[in-house]
Amino acid sequence: MAVLKTVNKSNKYHDDNAREAVITYILNPQKAKYIGGSHVDMKHPAQDMTQTAKDFHKDHGIRIYHIIISFSDQDAVSPSMAYMEAEEMSKRIGLLHENIYAVHESKNKPPHIHIAFNAVSHINGYKYNAKEDRLWLYGIVEDAMDNLDIPSFQKVRNNG
Repeated sequence: MAVLKTVNKSNKYHDDNAREAVITYILNPQKAKYIGGSHVDMKHPAQDMTQTAKDFHKDHGIRIYHIIISFSDQDAVSPSMAYMEAEEMSKRIGLLHENIYAVHESKNKPPHIHIAFNAVSHINGYKYNAKEDRLWLYGIVEDAMDNLDIPSFQKVRNNG
């Protein structure tokens, strides 16, 4: 069964360096097999996201959201399959939020997808609200799981 983990570590995603730190981790070339994004220049995505937040006077509170989609061996998802779905999810999230993604591979484990998106919408300046907007995000992930023939996924929050 696939697992969707939403990561919101206390204080880590609230500081001025949050976007840069999360994006650097996700795009680490030693882990990332495939990378991409939506509505950002991949050479400096954190700066693009920060500028959007500043343009709307909302560069405070949670700066970035980070989700991880992990697969089990039984899901039989290849890195290229994960990439195709990550790209599609990125496009859909990008309709409202700048984002980046990477497909990570670990030795002897199935691939997993990391997606990080700006808390502030580049379209209207609204901030993503995890309680009110999560069904929108779950719908995007659910569609990706349907495309991969994965009937359900577990949702986990990590507020560590």
